[in-house]
Amino acid sequence: MFKKILFMGLFLMSALVATANAAYFQIENHLGVKTERWHQFRAVLYLNNGVRLDVTRNAMWTSFGNDMRLPGEFYFKFDERSNRQIEKQYISATVFYNGYQFNAAGYVNVDQSPDYMEIIGPRNSRSRGTVQFQAIGIYPGKRIDLTEKGKWNAEHGDVNDQGRYLAPSVSRGGSLEDLVSFEFGFGRGEAQISIEGGEETEELH
Repeated sequence: MFKKILFMGLFLMSALVATANAAYFQIENHLGVKTERWHQFRAVLYLNNGVRLDVTRNAMWTSFGNDMRLPGEFYFKFDERSNRQIEKQYISATVFYNGYQFNAAGYVNVDQSPDYMEIIGPRNSRSRGTVQFQAIGIYPGKRIDLTEKGKWNAEHGDVNDQGRYLAPSVSRGGSLEDLVSFEFGFGRGEAQISIEGGEETEELH
């Protein structure tokens, strides 16, 4: 008799089909998924006798909005609508074995952190001057503007969520080196800016 049980976790798995000689079915290799690259998942059927069957090539796969070039191999694009480091992406697999259908489905965590970070902006400013910085995430074969998606910081000046920097006040004839940094996920970039003392200019709004 066919019996179906759902296990709640990262994935929902159909399981315990004694007449099909299968104990359970699941999607594996779902950790370490990163954006802007291909990731290979595995569909595995475990039999009651302890045998592990890799049925990746036999399964029917689905992942909404993501390209697939081989069974279970998906390309996860950067979600430019999101400011989050981790995005959840749905995947599912279906396989038939001994006349029975097995399904596994759920959400995987896709890390949107860049491989490298580049901070673009001027290297000099006057006392209380304002300048604009830009944060560019470097991904495999792609550069993505992250300026308004991460966290900005400056050791001495002020920088807002859009990368607009307000230099600190420096007395005439003096100078100061400031460090501006930006973080998005595990990616971090830094830029130094020299502040020259003198007449103060416009303030940051």
